[in-house]
Formats: sequence, structure tokens, C-alpha cells
Amino acid sequence: MRTTLGGTGGGEADRTPRRIEERMASGLSQDEQDDIVGRIGANIETMDDEEIDALYDQLDAEHRSQVDDSIREFADNAVGDEHWDSDR
Repeated sequence: MRTTLGGTGGGEADRTPRRIEERMASGLSQDEQDDIVGRIGANIETMDDEEIDALYDQLDAEHRSQVDDSIREFADNAVGDEHWDSDR
């Protein structure tokens, strides 16, 4: 089962020069990057840091943000409090 932690939806914003440039820079299609995001999200507990970093480095900025959100959510759930790193 493929787990995706978000997607672009293919709207007009995907066709801006910046988005096109990011996709070209990553070298991977949107589907390939979505697969990597899903793979990291589904296996975050079992992947080592080097493996996550190697996959993360292949992603464009939007997909990296999705992974960042997934990691943040994982940490929040692991600690049991979404404000665990605040100064409160």
C-alpha cells in the first residue's frame, strides 16, 4: 500500500517557472518524488539517517517540506505533545 503525505494536485502553480525548474533540478518525476515521500513516511521508524538523507536529497523543495512535516508529526506523536520543543 502506497502512503502519500501530500501532493501538488497539478494546478496552475505547478506550471510556474520556479516549479518547473525545481522538478528539472531534482531529476525525478512528481510520481517518483511522491513515492519517496510516502516511503520515508511509512518507514521513518526503521530507516537509518543515512538512508533518509539519501532519499531526501533527491527531492525538490515542495517534497522536502512534506517530509519535514512528516518527521515533525512523527516526533510529536512519539513524545505525545505537539509543543514538546517550545519554550513554554
